[in-house]
Amino acid sequence: MSVWELGRNFRTYDAAEGAYGTAATLASADAIRHIGGSLSHNPNNFQNAPTRFRSATLTERRVRRETAEAVLRGEFWPSGTINTIPDHDAILTDVIGSKTNVVLSTTVSASPSPTSTVFTLASTTGLVVGGAILVNATSGGRQVRVITNKATDEITVAPALSAAPTTGDTVKSCLVYTLADLNVPTSHTMAAFGINRKYEVNGWILDKLTLEFDSNGEIVWEVSGPAKTRLKGVSVQSEPGAFTTAGTAIPSGLTGSLRIGTAAEEFVKAKLELMNGHALQNNAYGTSTPQGAFRKSQFRTARFSVTTQASDDSTLLDAATVRTEMAGLLQTGLTEGQIIGVYFPKWQIDVPPAHDLGSVEDYQEEYAGQLLGTTTGNDEFKLLIA
Repeated sequence: MSVWELGRNFRTYDAAEGAYGTAATLASADAIRHIGGSLSHNPNNFQNAPTRFRSATLTERRVRRETAEAVLRGEFWPSGTINTIPDHDAILTDVIGSKTNVVLSTTVSASPSPTSTVFTLASTTGLVVGGAILVNATSGGRQVRVITNKATDEITVAPALSAAPTTGDTVKSCLVYTLADLNVPTSHTMAAFGINRKYEVNGWILDKLTLEFDSNGEIVWEVSGPAKTRLKGVSVQSEPGAFTTAGTAIPSGLTGSLRIGTAAEEFVKAKLELMNGHALQNNAYGTSTPQGAFRKSQFRTARFSVTTQASDDSTLLDAATVRTEMAGLLQTGLTEGQIIGVYFPKWQIDVPPAHDLGSVEDYQEEYAGQLLGTTTGNDEFKLLIA
């Protein structure tokens, strides 16, 4: 009797390639804890031959270009130590675009008197506008914020802290993933090793990213895109000798919050979606597989959605109705090294298409809309890890 392969047996690894479609050599530290995904492949893409016969019999099919695609899904495990990358750092860097990781530990100064948005630090070495800090405030606890202005050692942050920090409150800089112009996207090698089966995709382009937030669960990420090819069996490189991941604790929506404008907003679920608009160069005469990748779309698309309980809070509905673009920050986690944040400066909210007037119980509303950038560019959102 055959031995079944079970989905729980698979261990996945991912690494950036040095050249498109040239497999990266996977190492133990490239391990990724996954909860789902797929590696699809069609090496033939058969097409019916156009030759005509009196008989209705099809006598020939022609081989066409090879296609492949990969999806990988996992829980968002931070490293547990501030300024230390998570195990899917290469994926986050290359699907979003760029990464900064300034290391600084400082404190809030007494003069001038701190406010919830403007305060002076004992040191601002390495801090820049667009970077992020983690403020361990006496009132409000650990809150991650984005720097919108810097004047010597005085900084302005957004959104406002829940209250002004106190002199001596500690401040640390953190890891920030920022959008970039990915005109030539970086390709990846991703492999899945089971007990009896193993697969590998080369030339994988990270085109779409989603982050899902749930009030009763952990953050889940998913990345997907087309690939050059998929290998299986003996063609796949050997599995690394160890499966080394980062982080031992994961934050959940039980310790989450959302600020829209200057106010805290209650919500149930949220989702961030990024679509880069990449495509493969798969039309060169004399080839049968893609030879590279490029950004096909003029604009990337970034969207944010929030599901709320219908209540007397009309902040989002009012903003959608009168076309007010809202800034916001979603934070998950309260422990240093285990905090994940998403900041956006301009959320253009669509009016919900319908309201449930027939429910005999509580009902929910979904507010979704486009994330827009400023004239600075590449700032529709920032992913913050503190």
